[in-house]
Amino acid sequence: MRELAVQRTVAVRDYLAVSGIAPGRRFLGAPKSVPAGAKWTPRAELNLAMP
Repeated sequence: MRELAVQRTVAVRDYLAVSGIAPGRRFLGAPKSVPAGAKWTPRAELNLAMP
């Protein structure tokens, strides 16, 4: 799951780069892990901020 999360993040980052978003305005956050056996719900979090 972690590798899938990283692949999706890289795809979004690359899309933003192609769309002309300046490098200083895009970054990757660290993926969050849950302990084995913990209950969790798959989800993605996207944060957008304006200067």
